[in-house]
Amino acid sequence: MLKKHPLFSLPVFLFSCSLLISGCDLFDDDPDDQPKEPQSPKLELTFKNQVDGLSLQFDTLIYTNAAGNLYSIEKLRYFISNFTFYDDAGQVTYKIDSVLYIDARDTNTQTFSFSPFTIAHHHYFTFTFGLDSAHNFTESLPRTDPYPEMDWSPTLGGGYHFLMLEGRYRQTAGTLSGYNTHFGSRSHVRQFNHFEFSCLQAPIHKSVLKGSELHVEIIMNVNNWYKNPIYDFNTYNLSIMNDSTAQDLLKQNGKNDVFSKGTVEVHGTITDDHEH
Repeated sequence: MLKKHPLFSLPVFLFSCSLLISGCDLFDDDPDDQPKEPQSPKLELTFKNQVDGLSLQFDTLIYTNAAGNLYSIEKLRYFISNFTFYDDAGQVTYKIDSVLYIDARDTNTQTFSFSPFTIAHHHYFTFTFGLDSAHNFTESLPRTDPYPEMDWSPTLGGGYHFLMLEGRYRQTAGTLSGYNTHFGSRSHVRQFNHFEFSCLQAPIHKSVLKGSELHVEIIMNVNNWYKNPIYDFNTYNLSIMNDSTAQDLLKQNGKNDVFSKGTVEVHGTITDDHEH
């Protein structure tokens, strides 16, 4: 008759054998050790608002425009739409369908992220300042903050302010007064003031692969709203929404050089950029 050993049994023996056979495989299935699939590419847009290369300082009478007006900035809000990227042949590689709202006092409204972004070579981009006539009508945007504050007067055709730029300036006589640079379309007389910015003359030449992030900066120079042609607060100060001359000056200045392309970088997986 066999005598059973008190410290050994068949189940323990079998389990011990299985450990010897499998070796360290029990510890090699950690998902963190497995190769990860690259994430979808991303796009990050950042809007920087400056005065002649310097960051904005609010509520301080320190800026001088081309007309010689000493002025401050208290509010700067605007809309960007139809942001679109193109390849070398001018074909669309990516388009942002949403309207972008920027408030220079609110950092949460100055950077926008989009994913997945298109795997492609992106040659240049364009965007619309304001909203085009097909989308610039009251209630085309949600009736939640901050959009209702950007409403344009119904008597001037409705829709939205493209730009709300407000502050104070020193008049010729030396007294302080307010200015309201409120810019938009006067669609009741078919004066449509949205305009397009393009960086085609200074293209970005960036190739984006899976796992890449394209970071694009767009710079607004506030002083250039008043520069080319010259816009004088002593002539155009508070009530300019129904002033066709003031609106036309702002459109010309906006199209000329208010916006510029800032830093453009690809982070992550990168292919060779090429210059033309």
